[in-house]
Amino acid sequence: MLSKIKNFPINIPAILICLVLVFISSVFLIKASSGAKVQFTADTIVSLSGITDGDLYIANTSECDSLSVSGSTLTVNDIPAGSSFILKTSSHNNALKITPSGGVLDLTFVSGNLSSGNIIQWTLNASTGTTVAHIVGAPQANTWYAVKTDNVLFNTFQSSASGEVSFTYDGEFSSKVFTIEQDTTAPTEFSLISPINNATTSNSKPTFLWNASSDPDLSHYQLYIDSVLDTDNIANTSTIPTNNLSCGNHTWYVKAIDNAGNSTDSSTFNLTMACGSGMPPSFQNPPSQPEPTPENPNNNFSIVINNDDEYTNSKTVTLKLNAGSDTERMAISNTEDFKNASQIPYQKEIEWNLSDCKSSPNSSVCTVYAKFYTQYGVASEVVSDSIIYTNKSNPVIPNGSLIRSVNDYKVYIINNSYKRHILDGKIFDFYGHLNWDSIQEVDPSTINNYQESFLIRASNDYKVYEIDSDKTKHWLNITAEEFVNSGRKWEMIYVVNEEERDFYKEGEEIK
Repeated sequence: MLSKIKNFPINIPAILICLVLVFISSVFLIKASSGAKVQFTADTIVSLSGITDGDLYIANTSECDSLSVSGSTLTVNDIPAGSSFILKTSSHNNALKITPSGGVLDLTFVSGNLSSGNIIQWTLNASTGTTVAHIVGAPQANTWYAVKTDNVLFNTFQSSASGEVSFTYDGEFSSKVFTIEQDTTAPTEFSLISPINNATTSNSKPTFLWNASSDPDLSHYQLYIDSVLDTDNIANTSTIPTNNLSCGNHTWYVKAIDNAGNSTDSSTFNLTMACGSGMPPSFQNPPSQPEPTPENPNNNFSIVINNDDEYTNSKTVTLKLNAGSDTERMAISNTEDFKNASQIPYQKEIEWNLSDCKSSPNSSVCTVYAKFYTQYGVASEVVSDSIIYTNKSNPVIPNGSLIRSVNDYKVYIINNSYKRHILDGKIFDFYGHLNWDSIQEVDPSTINNYQESFLIRASNDYKVYEIDSDKTKHWLNITAEEFVNSGRKWEMIYVVNEEERDFYKEGEEIK
């Protein structure tokens, strides 16, 4: 029950006060007239079952449209955007201060969530797009606290010198249960990458590399060699040891430490420092290049998503990887820093999930990165490939289909992710299966999902031609290497019959 209401808002006429103070069994409801707000010009005691009168107040300047008390529960409705609602206790003037932006907000507080003058849990209801600035009183100053929503960690924050935690929640909404507690959670587990376990090196100061811990308030890493701290305050996920490795066997591991001082150790790897002879001359070399192929004439390391398609509407894709014969392992990541990536045995093809690629309302470019390792843990350069992920369910159009955009005369023939403009209606006469009735009208966005190709070759003819819009053909008198370096792709080539090839005018060769 609300009691001891001091200086009730002066903007509400006195006659309305009598009308809006209504008892409903044990509920004491305050509601302003339509279009107005409940405004507090003085601190107001909140009497909830389970706590003593005077332990909880609504602070002056608080605003809402209505509020009620029922037993142990305080319910506050429609806190306006830009206004604040503040609960005070004997410990904090801002035991809980919430300020919505972009929408109104409802607050529910239960007396059982008040502990020693500190509010430890509350519930907010809001529409999508509402952000909420918080100030929460905490038991200790200059201490790290974890804030959870629906028992899932949102983030960690350090309390101020006055013992207040400030943060803004801008995540998903509807109904969210917020909890604040001292951060005693250790950083997440992580794994070592290189040098691989049981590796041998002759480098007395090798580069140690590991995957990142995903603790949001991670402070730094420490490198331990033979159980002794070697390097402290490491900001990234790699380091060179401070001290030279001596000849013989060693162990090494990494400790992740968060701002609250919680820590997690990686597993321990063994490493042998070889002095003198005994190692092959090539043990420090990176992986050798792959063998050249028509698709990869420069024999480069490569990763290809979905056979180099331009678009996907599934986050599960197929990766094709190309590395040299001495490649033993590989690491794949959706981020350039290889966060949370681990080494796995080298495979030429693998299914992969674009889980970290957040799609916009239309589409987003997703990039996948890869690097390859020898048996000694030496890595190749990083290679990558990209694909456009769209969350729109575009129609499946079979290869060989004829399509045109609504209100556009241009007709295209489809092949995988490419479209080729049929430049003249006479071309239909060269093929028995092409006819005007089979042309599909599609949305312009569907047309735009395909990359345009101007390349043809006749079956049983090695010559590839580029076709101009004026129906002129130009022989690409270039090597396979020059073809790839020009940005053209083999899958862009349409195979046509001799009649169509000979239909086009001869133009200058492209050299």
